[in-house]
Amino acid sequence: GTILARGGTYKTAGDGSPGIYSTGRIVVSNGVFEATGSEAAVIEGQNSIALVDCTLVGHKLCGAMLYQSFSGDAEGRESHFTMRGGALSALEGPLFRVTNAKGIIALTGVKLSAASGILVCANTGRWGHTGSNGGHALLTADNQMLAGDLAADDASRIDVSLTKGSTLNGRVQGASVAIDASSTWSLTADSSVRALSVPENRVGPVVARIVGNGHTIRYDASLAANAWLRG
Repeated sequence: GTILARGGTYKTAGDGSPGIYSTGRIVVSNGVFEATGSEAAVIEGQNSIALVDCTLVGHKLCGAMLYQSFSGDAEGRESHFTMRGGALSALEGPLFRVTNAKGIIALTGVKLSAASGILVCANTGRWGHTGSNGGHALLTADNQMLAGDLAADDASRIDVSLTKGSTLNGRVQGASVAIDASSTWSLTADSSVRALSVPENRVGPVVARIVGNGHTIRYDASLAANAWLRG
């Protein structure tokens, strides 16, 4: 089903009680959500949450989780989280966690905060079947400041795209990073990427779009997407 909400203050308590739990389509503007015993928001299966100028705070586990439990509540494995303006905070765990599903995340001008320092975590969990229950996070940031690490385990992957003047300050482990001509990645530690893409895929623009801060980036030279780096 579909839920459309405007305004309001919502507070939940107890385990497994997110401020928003979507097994359908939920659209909220100007709402304030606080989950004192859980994630701020959860999407299960092929469903969505779209937020405009909202404030969300998750006290436990993570800020927002996108997953598939196969409990029968929701079909599919592609979840969509869209947020424009407002703020999202995680007082524990990563800001976003994707597991046993593909999580498509689009952020525009959102104030983000993760006490753990982990921005996105894609990994296996207690749901699904071993070998096929990793997470695939696709994060698109438009005019967005991102601070924190991106980490994927061996069964998972993260693809991040920085556009329209976005910045990423953090460490990347096992993610693919694409940076447009107006955006920047500033390293806070040595990082490893699957694939790296900069405007026109020329060596020169790498210096302009990536600030090393004395750190090293390692990449997978076997991938065709990295052929422009010439090993």
